[in-house]
Amino acid sequence: MHNLKYLIDLEGTLVLDKSYRPICNSVSWIRELKEKKKSFIIASNNTTDKPDELIEKLRKNGLDVDFEHLMSSLSISVEKLRELETESCFVLGSDSLKSYLRDNGFIVIENDIHKVDSIIVGLDLEISNNKLKTAATAILNGANLIALHINRLYKDVDGRFGVSTGGIVSALEYATQVKATVIGKPEKYYYEKALEKLDAKPEETLFIGDDPFSDLAGAKKLGIITAFVLSGKYNSRMIIKSIDKNLRPDFIVRGVDDIKIV
Repeated sequence: MHNLKYLIDLEGTLVLDKSYRPICNSVSWIRELKEKKKSFIIASNNTTDKPDELIEKLRKNGLDVDFEHLMSSLSISVEKLRELETESCFVLGSDSLKSYLRDNGFIVIENDIHKVDSIIVGLDLEISNNKLKTAATAILNGANLIALHINRLYKDVDGRFGVSTGGIVSALEYATQVKATVIGKPEKYYYEKALEKLDAKPEETLFIGDDPFSDLAGAKKLGIITAFVLSGKYNSRMIIKSIDKNLRPDFIVRGVDDIKIV
C-alpha cells in the first residue's frame, strides 16, 4: 500500500526503555521517513517527561524529531481535563507531570484533597499506600478518576519490568467502584486525535508498536493497520494467540527497521 501515514510507538519500538537509547536502526529509519516526506507521529503514553523535555532527550540520542511529531497522552490531556471541568487535582505521578499541569493552569493539591476535582494517574515510580489512600478517599468523596493511560507494564533502565499505570488504576477502580476516564492509548479518543493530527483515514494509517494487547488492539478496533514489533515488552509472536482473532496485528516484525517505508 502506498502513501501510508505512520503512528509509531516509542518505548520498545524506537527506543529501548526510559534511557531513550535507539534500537533497531530507528535513527536511520526515522531519517528515511523524513527524507521521503512521510507524515508520522510518535504516539507515546509517556507521563514522566514534559513533551518538550521528551523531544530534547530523543534528539540528544540521535532521533531527528520535532515537537510536531509527538503526541503523548500528556500533550493531549489538557484539552480533555478542561472538558471534564477539572480545576484542581491530586496527582499520582512524576514531578514533571505535576509541573506540566501547573504550567497549564491547573491547581495541583498535595495535602488538602477535600475539594479536589480530579485524581490524575500517570506513571508514579514512588507510589505508596498513603498516596493510594489519599486518592481513594478523594474519589469516594466525588472526585473524578482520570488515567493518562492504562499500560500494564513498563521496562526500566535496569531491564526489569514494573507495574505501570494500568495496575494502579485497576486497584483504584476496584476499591472505589468508580470507572476511570482514560486519555491515552488504547482509548478511541487518543486515536481519533492522532488521525486528526495526521489528517488521515484509519485504512491509510499504519500503527507500529510493541503492545498487541492494548495499543495495537485499540487501533485495530478503529480500522487502523497494525504492526507488532518483537523489540519491546514481548519477544515471541506466540503471545498473540490469546488475543481475539479480529484484533490481532496485521503484521509481526522483528523491529521497526523491518518495515519498508512506502
